[in-house]
Amino acid sequence: MSDVCEDLRDSLLIDLTVARLVEDRMYVNVVPAGTDVPFVWIQRRGVEYLDALGEVEATPYRELVDIECVSDGAIEMMELTDAVRVALNGARGTVGQGVYSWVTVRDQAEDYVVRNMADQHLFIGSLDVEAIRP
Repeated sequence: MSDVCEDLRDSLLIDLTVARLVEDRMYVNVVPAGTDVPFVWIQRRGVEYLDALGEVEATPYRELVDIECVSDGAIEMMELTDAVRVALNGARGTVGQGVYSWVTVRDQAEDYVVRNMADQHLFIGSLDVEAIRP
């Protein structure tokens, strides 16, 4: 089974608008030290499995992912965040190497805490992604 974060990253890498803004600076789980901005950071924060007759299947049903769009300028950060949202929201079928019934992208809740440990002087747009597998 494919990794949801890698699937989302692969999908963003082929989106022309996102690629124009960050080139290939899209990271899963760890952002290398000294990374140039802007960049996109992706990390899975939760998973739900189907429960059929009291047994948990080995395949995830719903995966929750955090995406952070990081830049040194507010306008550039908003453009990147919007581009990522447009590229992923409503995706279905083959996404990267995986197959998904639906991908939903929303803004994070107001109490969201930045997770990628980027420099505190950067602008960070955070997105909440829900990926449903068939």
